[in-house]
Amino acid sequence: MKLVKHEGGVMVFKPNLGLSGRLAAILFGLLFSALPVAFFTLLLRELGNTAVSCDRLAWSQINCQITKTGFGGLITNEAQQVNWVQSAKQVAIYGRDSDGDRTADYKTEIRTKFGSVIFGEGLMAVNGVRGSASESLFVAEAINQFVNSRLNRFTANLNSSFAIQNIFMLLFIIPFLLIGFFPLYQSLEFKTLILDRNQRQIIFQHYSLLGWRVKSWPLSECQKVVIEDYTDSYDNTSFTPVIMLNGQQKFSLERVSHRDQAVLIANQIHRFLLLPLIPNA
Repeated sequence: MKLVKHEGGVMVFKPNLGLSGRLAAILFGLLFSALPVAFFTLLLRELGNTAVSCDRLAWSQINCQITKTGFGGLITNEAQQVNWVQSAKQVAIYGRDSDGDRTADYKTEIRTKFGSVIFGEGLMAVNGVRGSASESLFVAEAINQFVNSRLNRFTANLNSSFAIQNIFMLLFIIPFLLIGFFPLYQSLEFKTLILDRNQRQIIFQHYSLLGWRVKSWPLSECQKVVIEDYTDSYDNTSFTPVIMLNGQQKFSLERVSHRDQAVLIANQIHRFLLLPLIPNA
């Protein structure tokens, strides 16, 4: 945090991240997480049930309704009424893309008295696969089972919410979502540290996506400002003034490249609090 105000017995510190920095963090977070969010949404769209319900209205007339839900059954992705059903089969079309990688397209072809109806065409290909092999086979087998039976009514359900490939995809996407969310969270986080000599208080205000929080301590809790140094892998050393409170609470201020700069900031606070100055050496 950086000193932004010092007047009338009050010192105010705020993070160095300005408007341009916040906008850059928001843009980075959105760009980095946009693709994972799109895949995550499409994946959730497929987490649900596929239900096949058929009725035999007459010996030669079979009507079926196929319903596919998503987002754990919260929405209906696809509902199709097919009348005069005679049979069904899984259609699998294999090929190769422009890179030479193998592709597959799965769907169900339902044959009726008046022609064929296609169910389960995928919106997009994931890893070269469009549609669902298990779902297309399930719908075809369920319809054929009813057609070849003597039942008057039939219902079958396929739950794809916990398919192993969906779980692996979720585990792959979640880290990218977290990485994209972190800069978004930081860009919408606002901190203010106030040293108020008039009210004899230290006030810390913290606003984030999780809510608004305010803490306060007596000004006498602040006994010193220490200088912490940090050396990175390139052997560059930086220095950070840290306001220390008696209760082990501490507030790190802006990091600077020279120790005398950090001492200058620390002594500015020491003068404000009437504390002994820190030697420059």
